[in-house]
Amino acid sequence: MPKKLNKTLLSLTILGILNYLAVFVSVSLLIALLHESGGSGNQETIGQIISTMFLIIFAIFFGTFMFIIKRSLKKGKYWAWIAGIIVSGLMCTNITIVFGIPSLMGLLAKETKDFINKNNELDKRAI
Repeated sequence: MPKKLNKTLLSLTILGILNYLAVFVSVSLLIALLHESGGSGNQETIGQIISTMFLIIFAIFFGTFMFIIKRSLKKGKYWAWIAGIIVSGLMCTNITIVFGIPSLMGLLAKETKDFINKNNELDKRAI
């Protein structure tokens, strides 16, 4: 595995952990909203509860996806390389740019491309 890919793997790990931390914060918020509403069920509180539940589901999915991409990149999977480029590109559009740029640099390095191409050729021969 190329050394430059380590930056990408570290970035994906940190983002996965941050997503799981967002789940814990969101669950705390959800508990506070439920306690605050006291069973009154007005529309504003219901909207906040639904939004928080959506955030929890999204954060669990995205955090898990980060770890799946990381594991597959270690194996040199082509789809994980493409998914990593997309995710890293999306990270460059907001505050997570500090993770996005090093991640993209690691993914777009020549040695990483060679590693992915070599493993992709081996997968094709196995079929």
